[in-house]
Amino acid sequence: MSNQDNTDSHSSHSLPDLGSAYCFEGNIIKRFYYDGTTNIRQLSDSTYTVNAVYLSGLMSDLRDFTDVEQHFRALKNVKEILLSKTHIALCLYENKLTDILLDSIRHFKEGEIVEELLYILIVITGFSSRGVKEVAASGAIPLLFNLMKSADSLIIVYLSAWVVSNLIGENYSLCQLIMKEGFLSLVHEKISETSIMPITRTLSRGVLSVCRYPVPKNTVTKLLETIKCLISHPDPILQWDAVWCVSLITDFGITNINEAIFNFGIVFKMLAILNSKENYVLSPLTHSFANMTASSDSLTRSLVKNGILKNVPLLLSYENVQVRTDAAMMFGNIISRMSNEVSNMITDEYLNIGLVKLTTDKPAVQTEMIWVFSNLLLTNNKRILGELLKRNVMKHIFEILHSQAEDIKLIALFAIKSKLYMPSVARAIALNLHKSGAIPLIQRVSCDKIDSVANVSEIILSVLRKILDQMRLNLSMRKTRV
Repeated sequence: MSNQDNTDSHSSHSLPDLGSAYCFEGNIIKRFYYDGTTNIRQLSDSTYTVNAVYLSGLMSDLRDFTDVEQHFRALKNVKEILLSKTHIALCLYENKLTDILLDSIRHFKEGEIVEELLYILIVITGFSSRGVKEVAASGAIPLLFNLMKSADSLIIVYLSAWVVSNLIGENYSLCQLIMKEGFLSLVHEKISETSIMPITRTLSRGVLSVCRYPVPKNTVTKLLETIKCLISHPDPILQWDAVWCVSLITDFGITNINEAIFNFGIVFKMLAILNSKENYVLSPLTHSFANMTASSDSLTRSLVKNGILKNVPLLLSYENVQVRTDAAMMFGNIISRMSNEVSNMITDEYLNIGLVKLTTDKPAVQTEMIWVFSNLLLTNNKRILGELLKRNVMKHIFEILHSQAEDIKLIALFAIKSKLYMPSVARAIALNLHKSGAIPLIQRVSCDKIDSVANVSEIILSVLRKILDQMRLNLSMRKTRV
């Protein structure tokens, strides 16, 4: 059989000749073809020899910048390979794919071919950590920033921003490298100079990724300025990103940064959004305020002064369980830090919905409501205490206390114990616990496996017995006199 016959025989069941590679088998030259997804699937099940030959031809076409049409076809095949997630994709990295792609961008500078190159980088950085490392190690960051700053094509700016956002989200080290290139300043610049939403939203997503990591001291001011810029923008997506940024930052619990968020005026924007009842940001908003009220007394007072408390009933009624949990946590934090200042603001509306959450809501919400009512028990407000006794709140706490974590158990127990040691209210507390049927529930908690919980419960039972015995004795003595 002639070489030509052999080649024709192979071609009869292969794809059209849009690119080729060669290998020797004995005296025969075999020709293989590559062209997109179908042939990739064929190659995925073929021998390593075929894959190696295929890749050899593909990489050769990628390195050749003289034939633009051939180079563009090769790029499309690379994209298909990467999207297919076959083992061939890993071989591309071994053949210095990212170096070739970046060289290609430097060579062509603009146009549809650069757009295709950037899309491939998006695929690489979006699908695997290996791809991110390869792109970063190839020196892509300065090149991408140059494209974002100076490219005439908005599509190229957009795709470059997308790659950078993917890189930021990979790890802290890459994030810091990108920050040093002036990422936050670039975000400011692009948001102010363009109304092209895909660009600003992609950069905003990058800022959101920045906030997933601890914020260095020298970056705090610039980052908060950027967040304020985003939350002040009319685009609700940018506002959403900004609020999530605050939610992530406050998770680190750094008081100085949390107070700086307030001082930058960001909180006022957040309160305005909260008061507008925009449901799409309630989750990060509530979480942010829960974190802030856990941070410091001064920040909590500032939030209360600006009306945060009035939103509690609505947030506790929201359908999302995480919003309700964070709202209850925020409520408890406020009462814990400002019990006597806010007790007059706690109307029946707050108590009624709080009791519903305590007795019927999901366990996470119930836990936070124990925190709320334990702090309310510690207030010096007689009206509040009377309303809590009328609603048998202590009994309802003990009904679910056995299933709680140690810290929550102790918080509730110490609150009730402290009231039993206050002569002015001890009898009312003891009588309420007795009449509501809470004593058997306290006895159950006294059998807790945690010694500290069992010990405090025993003390409460002991004090209760003494108070109730004394009340019975007093009653008996009055009857005797009569």
